[in-house]
Amino acid sequence: RSRDVADDLTQALVSQLTQTRKFAIIDRDYINEQNVELDLIRSGNTPVEELAKLGNRLSTDYMLVGKVSPISFRRRTKRMRTINAEIKNTDVNGVVSYRIIDVATGQVKFSDQYRYSVTIDGHVSRVSNFSEIASLNIVEKIQNAIFPLRIESVRGNNVYIGQGGKNIRLGQIYKLVQLGRNIKDSYTKESLGREEITVGRVKIVDVQSKQSVAKILKSSVDVAAAIERHAFIIRPLARSASSRSQKSGSASVKKVKKEAEDELKALKKKSEKDW
Repeated sequence: RSRDVADDLTQALVSQLTQTRKFAIIDRDYINEQNVELDLIRSGNTPVEELAKLGNRLSTDYMLVGKVSPISFRRRTKRMRTINAEIKNTDVNGVVSYRIIDVATGQVKFSDQYRYSVTIDGHVSRVSNFSEIASLNIVEKIQNAIFPLRIESVRGNNVYIGQGGKNIRLGQIYKLVQLGRNIKDSYTKESLGREEITVGRVKIVDVQSKQSVAKILKSSVDVAAAIERHAFIIRPLARSASSRSQKSGSASVKKVKKEAEDELKALKKKSEKDW
């Protein structure tokens, strides 16, 4: 159900946003349990210094809100004559709409949609990882819009990035971007950010809890020499839905072929034992 998916997605988003270490997340899910503890402090049976905690509750600057559209499932069966077997696939499609709202003004600071479209083999229960996949993609979009991954240091052919955790994956390739002049909107005079000049590619080679290391695959500038004068960030390469679907379908075919080969070997072994 979409309600269950929304609850799971909320928890996954909290986890992924916390992992970035760029956002201070305020918990509202367990507000009743928090109020019980606060009532205990107010009761007068606690030390005076504990009363100071009553004024430390934070309000939110931004709210992340969204909607999960009903997820659709379509099962397909394809007969493979070459291996005399059937491949059962499930097409899964869903849309998550989300936006970041400035609580004080009500202004929408960022808005986007995440469309989930993938073909998996086997049963529908295999899509239990939907929330994890969706949260990774959503948080990646939010972070790249607000806090793009910044290169903090350079040593030789390696660059050190000011973020680690689950949001960064080993082997992932990013665009190496040099930041230029600040750009302003001619009408509103609002800052649109800085110029972004793609100068190369980097590959993640190490991931820790607070930082990551990437190897420079290619670059048109000497990053070590230029980092004193220019800031550098990295941005993920665009990934097409079609390429992901093709990879998933290819993996499904290979799996079925292997299962068929294993089954034939087992039958052959059993036949030899019977004789």
